[in-house]
Amino acid sequence: MYKKKNRAKQHQMQFIMLDDLVPSDHILRLIDDAIDFSFIYDEVEGLYASGRDGRPGIDPVSLFKIIFIQYLFGIRSMRQTIKEIEVNTAYRWFIGYELLEPIPQYKSELDQEIDNDRSQKGKKPFDRDGNNDKTIKRTVSTTDPDSGMFVKGEHERQLAYVANTACDKHNFVLGFHLGAGNIHDSQMFHEVFKKLETFKAEIKAVAVDAGYKTPGIMREIIQRGMIPVVPYKCSMTKKGFFKKGEYIYDEYYDCYICPANKLLHYSTTNREGYREYKSNPLECSQCQYIEKCTMSRNHTKVVTRHIWSEYMEYAEEYRHVFQYKEIYKPRRETIERVFADAKERHGLRYTMLRGLEKVKMQATLTFACMNLKKLAIWKHRKRQPKPPVHGENSFLKK
Repeated sequence: MYKKKNRAKQHQMQFIMLDDLVPSDHILRLIDDAIDFSFIYDEVEGLYASGRDGRPGIDPVSLFKIIFIQYLFGIRSMRQTIKEIEVNTAYRWFIGYELLEPIPQYKSELDQEIDNDRSQKGKKPFDRDGNNDKTIKRTVSTTDPDSGMFVKGEHERQLAYVANTACDKHNFVLGFHLGAGNIHDSQMFHEVFKKLETFKAEIKAVAVDAGYKTPGIMREIIQRGMIPVVPYKCSMTKKGFFKKGEYIYDEYYDCYICPANKLLHYSTTNREGYREYKSNPLECSQCQYIEKCTMSRNHTKVVTRHIWSEYMEYAEEYRHVFQYKEIYKPRRETIERVFADAKERHGLRYTMLRGLEKVKMQATLTFACMNLKKLAIWKHRKRQPKPPVHGENSFLKK
């Protein structure tokens, strides 16, 4: 015998306190009674902007408790932790969030836009918490595991650190970010760019080399109200094949037109944020340009377009403006000179220290010394009396 549950009651309104939903002996309640987490406010006091300008940040105690929950209960990822907190009343109570209050998301902007783009095209969002079957082999130093294998060309290959650095037109170092040698420059740009926040009112344009010419970086610069100044980046297409620019994008119909006037339709949006447009293999197999178009075994041409590609197009337009061409020219006399001085005159080509933090300390002191040296020279020159300027008629007057 059993009593049938009335499911309709699940939709009725009730007045209840979140505190009543957490058992008195729950581990999180015991931890909250034993530890006063308010000391975190004092620890992070100088890390938050004062005043009411801008969007308020997430409560630092709540942020700490979210990470605390992940490690306390052995949750495998931060995304899964957020999902658990959304449905677990004890977790919500512990971090100080109400029943219907949205939990702060740790999802990146690119991930969000990729999922939105896939949703608009009728595709399911990616399961980013699943296991990745790809195995990547990396060379790890036994004496300094923080370093990474730096590869430049065919001949230079060594364990090292790389410093991505920003300077002004006078060669003063404004900020830098240090990382392992196997990290690409474009992946470190965000950390360097964040350190220029203090100077954002004075910065009108940002000149970077071709390694930083990616949709994400162009978007970040433009959204900050600055102009990206970039060089021409040659196509990576194999010799004898059509270049990507020869495939015309039709924005209205969201498709590409190949040199044979055939359409490449949208197929999917991959994890890197690129929309994939594929041709009809039946048409391609009979095409006269097949040998110049694709080497695919199934006779399918795939053209990709990033969801932030419009920012790359803006950067290309700026590249042809004379004003910004003139800004890019002194790069070799500014940032390249900074690297040259640091390596040749200040011993930063090699380090005798091990560990990321120690090498970062060395780079910080090196760049600080370079700035102070330049400042001292400038002040010294300013105090020197200026030599008299003789005009064309000065000799006659004497």
